[in-house]
Amino acid sequence: MTDPNAAEAPPHVAADGRGGVPIGSDKESVATAGSGGTAGFTLGGTIWDVVAGQPQFLSDSQHFLDQIEESPALRSAALLRSMERLRQELDRIPESASLDDPVTLTVRDALLISRRLLSPLR
Repeated sequence: MTDPNAAEAPPHVAADGRGGVPIGSDKESVATAGSGGTAGFTLGGTIWDVVAGQPQFLSDSQHFLDQIEESPALRSAALLRSMERLRQELDRIPESASLDDPVTLTVRDALLISRRLLSPLR
């Protein structure tokens, strides 16, 4: 049950209180966008925005990728661990599985693998 007297969280903060700070915006533009005036832009950034280098928030995901970009040794170690977890997940799936069956990855692993696969295209 929610408290009817509780203040509503800003649009960039999740219900659990976690969230990022909008990049390049001030309180007025956030308030305008939050009141229905989105000016043609969506309010919610996605992990794909982070992978593509166009994040809308300063989030844990963006901070993680910034650290990875700054340290080749950290990037190599993290990518190796992600590939290890991907292999473990694929080893659990039978060869007869449908090509449409889901594979569970963490957001961290998806960020690392996607960024690595896209890096030659930059």
